[in-house]
Amino acid sequence: MAEPRKIHLVLEEAQEKKSRWPGANIILPFVSAVAGTVAVLSIDLFNLKQTQSQFETSQGHLEAELEIVREQGNRELTIAEDRLLSQIVTSLQSTSDYDAQRRAISLVAEISGIQRALEIEAFNRSGATIRALQQIAQSVVEEGRPEHDPELAALNSVLDTAPKAIFIDSSHENNAYCDASAGNQRTNIDDIFPIVRHLPFQFFAERVSFNSFGSKEAEQLVERIVMHEPELIVLHHGAFDGTDFLDSIGGEDLTISLFLAAVFEEYSPSVIIYSRTSNFSESAPDWYAELGSSSPYFEKLNAEVLAREEDRTNNRDCFSRQQPNGQRILASVERAIATMEAYQLGLR
Repeated sequence: MAEPRKIHLVLEEAQEKKSRWPGANIILPFVSAVAGTVAVLSIDLFNLKQTQSQFETSQGHLEAELEIVREQGNRELTIAEDRLLSQIVTSLQSTSDYDAQRRAISLVAEISGIQRALEIEAFNRSGATIRALQQIAQSVVEEGRPEHDPELAALNSVLDTAPKAIFIDSSHENNAYCDASAGNQRTNIDDIFPIVRHLPFQFFAERVSFNSFGSKEAEQLVERIVMHEPELIVLHHGAFDGTDFLDSIGGEDLTISLFLAAVFEEYSPSVIIYSRTSNFSESAPDWYAELGSSSPYFEKLNAEVLAREEDRTNNRDCFSRQQPNGQRILASVERAIATMEAYQLGLR
């Protein structure tokens, strides 16, 4: 019998169908993961945009409401500010107190600005309001603002409309008339100022120091006077007494005549010279004949020789309105200012 034929069966594991893209079997799981992530991110982005839109809408409503509140607050502040300014102006018009008037203008500047203060001051001018503007201008300069700063320029422009008066005196020996001022570096200027400070002019003071006052210092003083060109010079005759210096030209004692002549060479101010010298207004030299013809106002004013020993009234009130010296000085300055105004208006 023939040997049966052997049949060999080869069993092989079926091969997976290969992709045409190499490595696809590796990448696809990641692609699937990324796709899922993108889907999630897309949903998140949509929600974010929707939330952002809602936030912007909400923010818009809040800003609109805030603007309404802000406008309402501004209106309330404006109303309160106007009410306060009205009270300040009423107070300013109803009081004659120097410090209250000065403070009122300063408050207006603090609350509503310098321009508003200038507008209110123009209708309520006094010595106190002018001094307030001078103080504000000084503060602006100290802040370091340039000369062309609009507020500083406006202040200076307004101040230029107010006349200037310069008072010159010395604390040398007994030049001060009031006992309480004599010997402690005070001058008559310190005692005269309270009775004239309410008058509408800018106040300047030059306190002559005899320790360092010579021809050079006198020339510098003339230069400062000419620079400011004050409409009024109030000079104590005794301010030049005892200086013991010589002028640079003639080698003579510098006199008030020479001093004033140097000023009058540059411009023509009004002048008041006062002294306790007996019959001072009638005594030589006749400065009015020499210099007064070119001056709007020129007066030599007698001041009384007040008793000093055991006279309790002869303190810093010796230039008060109740004392003859105070009355004379005040009346003389008032006449000078009135004459200057008439002169400026062309009435003289």
